[in-house]
Amino acid sequence: MRPTGRWQAGGSEVRLLKSYEVRIVVYRGCANRPAIVISGRTGANGRKEIVKSKGKSAWLITWEGPEAEGNGRCKVVTILRPQLNEGSIKSLLPILFSSEYNYTLCEKVGFIASSGRDPYFRQAYRDVNPELCYGEFPKQYLRARKVKNLRCEESQKNCFESTLYWTELPKFVPNPEWDPNGPMPKDLADLTKQVSGEREASYTYSIQGAVEREVGRKAEKGAV
Repeated sequence: MRPTGRWQAGGSEVRLLKSYEVRIVVYRGCANRPAIVISGRTGANGRKEIVKSKGKSAWLITWEGPEAEGNGRCKVVTILRPQLNEGSIKSLLPILFSSEYNYTLCEKVGFIASSGRDPYFRQAYRDVNPELCYGEFPKQYLRARKVKNLRCEESQKNCFESTLYWTELPKFVPNPEWDPNGPMPKDLADLTKQVSGEREASYTYSIQGAVEREVGRKAEKGAV
C-alpha cells in the first residue's frame, strides 16, 4: 500500500495508509531500523492518538541462576502462546537448553543418546501455576511459567533497547495442615497453601552490542 499521508513528532514518523494506520518509528542513530508498531487512531477532535498495547498472557521462559547473570545472553529465551500445554513446554525445554548453552558438539550428541528420567528437569508448584525448570541447578537453568500483563516498550532514546514488563502469578504448595488420609476439606482451596502472591517484574535488554559486533565482523570479512 502507498502511504496517503504522514506526520512527525519527537523523532518518530507516522504514515497513514489507505485502509489502516501504522506507526513506524525511526530514531536518530537507528537508520533503516523501523521500530515495533503501536496501533493508532483518530480521536473525536480529529487529532492523532496513540493506543498503548494491552498486556497479554503467555508462557515466559527465562535464564535463571548466578552463572546465567554474567553470560552475556538475553535473560528472556522465548515467549510462547498460553494455549500450549505443560507437555509441550516440557518437550521444548531440552531443545532450548541444548541450543542456548555452551555445549561442545560431543555434549550435544549426548542429548540424543540419553534415555529414562532426565535429571535436568524439575517441576515446582505442581497443581496451581506450575513452573517447569531445566538445566544445571543451581548454577544456570531455564525457568518456564505462565505470566500475565506481559507487554514490551521500546526505549525512546535507543531503539536497540527494550523493556519487558509482566506480572508473576501467585504460587502454591500442598497445605501441610491437611491430612491426606483424612476427609476432603469442604473448601478445595484448603488443599493448597499460597507461598507467594502476584508481583510485578521487568527486564531491560539491548541488542546494540550484538549489532555492533555483527557490523564489525562483516566489515572485517569485506576487507579480506
